[in-house]
Amino acid sequence: MSGSVVGTPVQMAPELLAGDYDAAVDVYAFGILFWYVCAGNIKLPSAFETFQNKEQLWSKVKRGLRPERLPHFSDDCWEVMESCWASEPSQRALLGDVQAKLERIHEHALTDTTPHEDGGNPDYEMSDEDSLDKL
Repeated sequence: MSGSVVGTPVQMAPELLAGDYDAAVDVYAFGILFWYVCAGNIKLPSAFETFQNKEQLWSKVKRGLRPERLPHFSDDCWEVMESCWASEPSQRALLGDVQAKLERIHEHALTDTTPHEDGGNPDYEMSDEDSLDKL
């Protein structure tokens, strides 16, 4: 991606471009943050890497472009993300509902001891390259 887009705040809700701000903006931002937490790294979503400038990127975001689902995202986590990213702000999840879903996801994670299909640990195994500590 060109240097002009690096650092573009992709976590901003599309309606902010029009100056509209309400609680739905925070829900959208949470969904983006949750994507990064679940991704386990700070790399820009690959869906956003192909743009030469921020105008191209924002045009696509306004038309519904969102970060991609990574293979290790659970269905429950992906559902939370998508519910936060609805194009229409009034259709986004309420943070109280998100909290309840996150509590269920957390409880399930604490009790899930089933190995993944690849035989590995149920926890996502990050490489050193993906570490959030490399800032």
